[in-house]
Amino acid sequence: MSLINQPHRPEEVKAKVISIHVPKTAGTTFKQVLKQIYNLEEIFFDYPNRGRLRNKMLINPKPEVKVIHGHFPSSKYDYKFPEFRKIIWLRDPIKRLISLYFFWKTWQILLESDEQNLSPVKESNLTFIEFAEKPEMQNVIKSKFVQEQKLTEFDFVGIQEFFPEDLHELKLILNWPDYKLETQNTNPYPGYKSLLEEVLSNQEIVDKISTINDEDIELYREAVSLRETWRKTSKIQYYTQENLKSLSSGKQQITQKTTKINPLLTWGSIDRAVIQNQVLHLSGWVASLD
Repeated sequence: MSLINQPHRPEEVKAKVISIHVPKTAGTTFKQVLKQIYNLEEIFFDYPNRGRLRNKMLINPKPEVKVIHGHFPSSKYDYKFPEFRKIIWLRDPIKRLISLYFFWKTWQILLESDEQNLSPVKESNLTFIEFAEKPEMQNVIKSKFVQEQKLTEFDFVGIQEFFPEDLHELKLILNWPDYKLETQNTNPYPGYKSLLEEVLSNQEIVDKISTINDEDIELYREAVSLRETWRKTSKIQYYTQENLKSLSSGKQQITQKTTKINPLLTWGSIDRAVIQNQVLHLSGWVASLD
């Protein structure tokens, strides 16, 4: 039975999901999507601010629950709900840490309440480097969430930098109904974007942060590599510029294209090409002599 004020769903969604929300990786936006697809009584939120109630699904599980979403280690529910599909979203670790730092400066109280998964850092005047050098801020994705599990043990690993596209792919995998994708949350800290660019343009800082977060960096690289692998067999073969705009605005009708494209005469290092209105993002050296 649906709750009052929830949108009518034409058919029951049967896919059961465990969603690990790594802080600052579009987890809040993803939560809003889940709330459109599932009835509220079908979703269980496992966040530290719930205290002992956060473990309720392990002690006295509700049969109607189809989604468990929150901040918790990825293996927490494996033995209890092996039939659930496990999902995690990852983000470039350096950008995630920068976003977390400026978010912390604005809303420190949110982190102070999350003692299990994000140990509180109470010094209010820390610089970004000082914040990043705190042991509890290093390799958080690996140590607090993924831990000893392999990414190949997840049913889906999404990348925040490709959120609309990856979310649509997940929709196809789980046979979800249409949803409306709201604008993703932006960091509330004044001047966040300019400060982000300032930090990222300092190679010394980037190198230092990369070194002390080497496990998270390696995990992210693996996730990107896995993404490229599954995209080769994806139901969506090509994303046109029009398709990407539709995804970002929440429209779900995606035009699939399977037309063969003649190879380019190319030699060099490129990262983006537009071919017949199709945007291709590339990496490394490429060559085509046909």
